[in-house]
Amino acid sequence: VRRVAQGKAGKATIWAIAISIMITSWAYALDNGTTYSFNPLATSAFASHSAGLSALQIATSIISAVSKPFIAKISDITSRPYTYIIILFFYAVGYVIVACSPTLAAYIVGQVFVSIGGSGLNLLNGLIVADMTNLEWRGLVTAILDAPFIINTWFSGKIVSDLSTGNKWRWGYGMFAIIMPVCLTPAILVLIVLEKRAQKKGLVSIASSSAARRHAA
Repeated sequence: VRRVAQGKAGKATIWAIAISIMITSWAYALDNGTTYSFNPLATSAFASHSAGLSALQIATSIISAVSKPFIAKISDITSRPYTYIIILFFYAVGYVIVACSPTLAAYIVGQVFVSIGGSGLNLLNGLIVADMTNLEWRGLVTAILDAPFIINTWFSGKIVSDLSTGNKWRWGYGMFAIIMPVCLTPAILVLIVLEKRAQKKGLVSIASSSAARRHAA
């Protein structure tokens, strides 16, 4: 199935998806490297530092673990690009809620949405990489997705430092509601086009759902 998908898609298309996903991985790594530092500032702004951090950690940890099987099932039933759209919606809306949150409850709700989106994003990126690579290269390419965590080390601290005064921490969250859609939208559009073309020809592509692949097999 993978060879048919790549042959129909063309090298340029595969590279376009790969570059978009790599940039998305960089944005996700930047998110993880900066927003964690804003949590104490946010909970302190709501006058609930200790209790707020505890509730936030428990809620996001549980949701992050529980949501992955459901996201995998959605991807299995629908398709890769439409699952990307769902998780991107949760991710972006979550950070909008967090950035605009007037209360601690709203802040935690937004973080729960972000946890769903982040978990799904990490899962889907791994699935797309698995579809696009041969088994002998899959481990290396998957590891490359984590390389941005090393790169971001050099400037994540500067971003946190600049946004740690006053209410600037809200932009520390809100900027990812803009950055992530910009990074991921090209991959989503290309995957949708590939899926439509494959459906018209009665084939499967890297965008097809697992159910469609099993049916084709």
